[in-house]
Amino acid sequence: MKKILLMVLAVLFIYQPVVSFGQEIEIKGISLGMSKDKFDNTIDRSGVEDFTIGGVKSKYPNPLSDANFTLFYDNKLDQFVFLFDSSKFEDVLSAVKTKYPEIKCVDSEISNAMGAKFNQVTCILKGDNGDLGVNKFSNDIKTSGLILHSNRLLKKALAKDKEQQKDI
Repeated sequence: MKKILLMVLAVLFIYQPVVSFGQEIEIKGISLGMSKDKFDNTIDRSGVEDFTIGGVKSKYPNPLSDANFTLFYDNKLDQFVFLFDSSKFEDVLSAVKTKYPEIKCVDSEISNAMGAKFNQVTCILKGDNGDLGVNKFSNDIKTSGLILHSNRLLKKALAKDKEQQKDI
């Protein structure tokens, strides 16, 4: 899963000439840099099983408990990942666009190991503390994702990507 998230981060860097929102991005009370206690209190209020974005539930029974999805650094939210069924991509994207009409989307073509081609949609909004990304395909063609990444994590992934490029 971490490899997939790093690939998503790499895609975010490719499409980095996106709109800069210039404010803090917040999704359902969740924002980058918030304390772990505040995050836990925010999630507890909504109830993990009932947590939705745009009326869409996570593909996983408890989307917020897996350490691969929600990361903290120095007790502050560094990454939040919400994975959902790709058939609900438009519902989540519509909700995000309603709140953040500045988000920009880029279409590209991806293919699987069998050679089948799919239209990938990658939407990004840069805020003060990091980026919001919504991807039609985040893990496989049945999984979409909404991802908040802190600037610190983005810089770390970019440095790792540059280091890997030296090894080619």
